[in-house]
Amino acid sequence: MPVKRWIVFLLCLTVCMSVLTGCSTGKDADSSSKKPNVVTTIFPYYDFVRQIGKDKVNLKMIVTAGKDSHTFEPTPADLISIQKADIFFYNGGAMEYWVQKIQKSQENNGQVSYAFMDSVHPVEEEVTEGMSLPREEEGETEYDEHIWTSPVNAQIIVKKICAVLSKEDPENAHFYEKNTKDYLKKLKKLDRDFRETVKHGKRKLMVFGDKFPMRYFTEEYGLSYRAAFPGCSEESEPSSRTLSYLIDLVKKEKIPVIYHMDFGSSKIADVICEASGAENIPFYSCHTVTKRQFDQGVTYLDLMEKNVKNLEKGLRE
Repeated sequence: MPVKRWIVFLLCLTVCMSVLTGCSTGKDADSSSKKPNVVTTIFPYYDFVRQIGKDKVNLKMIVTAGKDSHTFEPTPADLISIQKADIFFYNGGAMEYWVQKIQKSQENNGQVSYAFMDSVHPVEEEVTEGMSLPREEEGETEYDEHIWTSPVNAQIIVKKICAVLSKEDPENAHFYEKNTKDYLKKLKKLDRDFRETVKHGKRKLMVFGDKFPMRYFTEEYGLSYRAAFPGCSEESEPSSRTLSYLIDLVKKEKIPVIYHMDFGSSKIADVICEASGAENIPFYSCHTVTKRQFDQGVTYLDLMEKNVKNLEKGLRE
């Protein structure tokens, strides 16, 4: 993290913590019958809580629509929202380094906080053949933090959310459990749809002319992949070697579709498609959504169902 950003973050944190020293938390201020204040860092968890808690919780998302959590810096208002939350759900890992700093600085106010990376077995990012990697990153071990991209992991996360909400708000436990049961049926159907698509596909190789934050997804469904960069790479220009490799691979294997990530750049995929005749289409990590999508109520399931259709194009044609 750049030194300047780090200094600004620490200053904001110091100011906010000093202000909050004299403030009571939501639990202290209201009666036990109030709605739990639930704060999540990113969209997938916001949407999962929304499906389970519905109108029984006050819900806020810190990394707002259109923002990238990899470069996100919390504002003083964000820090206050987190401090006042009854329940705080976050991803964990390096991209949310700032969460650990907040937790070390704030008082123990009875808040329940949970990192979902603790619920799954993390997988390491990997460098596949042809992938561009900055020299300073070579040899480093980094974990893919996009755990929600596997619908099976999503089910684990949803069950954890239900357990936490039910424990902290036992009055509405039956409500949360019923909503969870209904939502799990939809996630299981999504999982089946992906498995059927892979089962009936002509190939198991996906090619991304972009970063690749889908390790948990491809691991879950036994797919192989090639991509321009690893999941959280800050690179935007592939080497000529990488570009040549991907173009040659697409031509040789007659790959019909090249994917670019939502909120990524389609530029590299465009070059590969122009050289090979393949089609360039998006794949959704569900990491965030646009403001328009957010206002329209777009959900994790909406985006993942688009992935089912786009995966079918890539594997079956």
